[in-house]
Amino acid sequence: MYYTVYQSTNNINFKEYIGAHATSKLDDGYMGSGKHFKNAVKRYGKENFSKEIIFRAVSEDIMYWIEEMIVDRAYVDSKNTYNKKLGGRTGSGANRFTPFESALIYENRRNSGNWVKGKSYEEIMGKEKADKLKEEKSLHFSSIDRSGSKNSRAGKVKIYNSEDELMFECHGNFRKITEENNLPQSALLQSYLNNGKKIYVNITDNGNIDQLTQKGYFKYKGWYAIKE
Repeated sequence: MYYTVYQSTNNINFKEYIGAHATSKLDDGYMGSGKHFKNAVKRYGKENFSKEIIFRAVSEDIMYWIEEMIVDRAYVDSKNTYNKKLGGRTGSGANRFTPFESALIYENRRNSGNWVKGKSYEEIMGKEKADKLKEEKSLHFSSIDRSGSKNSRAGKVKIYNSEDELMFECHGNFRKITEENNLPQSALLQSYLNNGKKIYVNITDNGNIDQLTQKGYFKYKGWYAIKE
């Protein structure tokens, strides 16, 4: 199963829609489910919309957490988006808890039905999973809106090429560096979360290879990102 956060764009007026979608097939044709977005597709025609997967998460909870981080009040209030509800599992935002806590609360409720406020992440999910979620939280904070080397929450990441040569160092500016240098941001994020697993080395689907080649990403085969 793939846990994705996608962006669908109207290529005529450039308005966009961001959503979360879990699927067993990345190219399943799904474009979005928002009411205003669907109306726009009917009006302009599906052929005038394009879709890009901007994040691939390691779990359903993280997928919704990423969506909640991006589709915030400022994004919903923008005139350039079809999103009319806050992102996240319920579409109402996290009012009493942080997005990370909300994901933990949901998972615990799903498994046991218990309220979990006050419990540690380790008590709720186990140490291994909690550590991975904490790392992803830290990196996403730095990659979305908490940039700057003086920020204590900023993630420290080193990016290496396939020859194990250090190419970039990120400290609170992961998103900026990957965007400015046209690096495969999502793939490097997954590498970071999987202890430096090299990217694109196991891809066998020709469609995926073609897509990566068109974007200029496949030249980064074997690159990886690790925590400093």
